[in-house]
Amino acid sequence: MEMETKWTFQPCSSSLQGFLCDSKPPWSRLNLTKGRKHISAVDKKHNGLYRCMDNTAAVRRIFLVDVVHPGYSGAKPSVAPLRISNLTGQINMEFTIQCNVTSEVPPTIFWFKSCYRNKCDIEYNQVCYCHLNTSISSYNLGSTYLSKYSIFNARHLDSGVYACLAVTQYGESSQNVTITVPRDEDNDGEQVSWLLLVPVMLILPVIIWLLYYRRRKSKPEIVVEQQKQLIKPVVSNIAPKINEIV
Repeated sequence: MEMETKWTFQPCSSSLQGFLCDSKPPWSRLNLTKGRKHISAVDKKHNGLYRCMDNTAAVRRIFLVDVVHPGYSGAKPSVAPLRISNLTGQINMEFTIQCNVTSEVPPTIFWFKSCYRNKCDIEYNQVCYCHLNTSISSYNLGSTYLSKYSIFNARHLDSGVYACLAVTQYGESSQNVTITVPRDEDNDGEQVSWLLLVPVMLILPVIIWLLYYRRRKSKPEIVVEQQKQLIKPVVSNIAPKINEIV
């Protein structure tokens, strides 16, 4: 004859600190079974210790149950407004963007910069962003995580929207900031000069060749014309002599 089993239950809770059980409330008695305990509609409320006893009230086994939902539950990270170390926006200056993240678990931090669509890694709010993977340093103190992105010898091309994205299993958070670096007029003038000079350098050999070709082509015509002018007086001098001989 199969013996009936008594079950008692004590609720517990799971958190980042571990599995915590409150010993103050007494164990609650569950329905008698034939040795197996079936739980339907499993939820977090079923987390806890399950104790099975025989008819003599002797504890046979204790089971720990921790229900985990398919989706993670927890506080998502929080990214504070980005801070810039240099606000003057001068050329050749160094910019450092600081991204402070508060998170219960270590986050993965990504940096992005607005870019053209043909180089787009992700699109957010109809803005294309390219992933940045250089000049990044990270630090943490407790639940605060700091990531820095540095721009050395800033140029006008470095202007744009920079975004910091923090991701954990509980969610994501992001902030962005716009950096504007003025144009370098001297550099721009030099670049324009070089841009104009490049096609001139390419065309110059063609111009030289055309001039040389035209000169070579016109030179024989001049010689022939001169020869014709010399031949005319010689022929006119020879003609009377031929008449005398005849």
